Amino acid sequence: MVFATMVYNLRVYTLCFVLIGTVLTAQENPISNLKEPGLKSNTTQQEEVLSFCEEVSSFKGGDSLYLKYLKDNVEYTRMALESDIEGKVFAGFVVEKDGTISDVKILRGVSEELDREAKRVIRNMPAWNPGKHNSKLVRCRMVVPIVFKLK
Repeated sequence: MVFATMVYNLRVYTLCFVLIGTVLTAQENPISNLKEPGLKSNTTQQEEVLSFCEEVSSFKGGDSLYLKYLKDNVEYTRMALESDIEGKVFAGFVVEKDGTISDVKILRGVSEELDREAKRVIRNMPAWNPGKHNSKLVRCRMVVPIVFKLK
């Protein structure tokens, strides 16, 4: 009986790993952005978005100005205030070669209202310093937390 349970559990775990693997390959995998020298890619260098680069994109003026920008521009919606909703929204976006922001996505949200506000604030951000890889400007994927806290 114990052996049968172990075999059953092993099959269930194997099924879970297969399903998780399918989900991971269906989503964008940041590890797939790491290319070995000499390998040809289907996409051109212009289209590639790197998750890891030698010099990461940064907000112009540094972290202190980034935090000031968030503090000055993030606004609670009336519904979120009335419902006392707080939390941390993780947003992902691409910093283009010219520093503009594109492809804004909520990776882990709190509520529809706060997620929408986080997207709005990120879309309206001023241009960033673009990332560099091998001394060339590259499109770089970023993930940032935005904390919503009531006082």
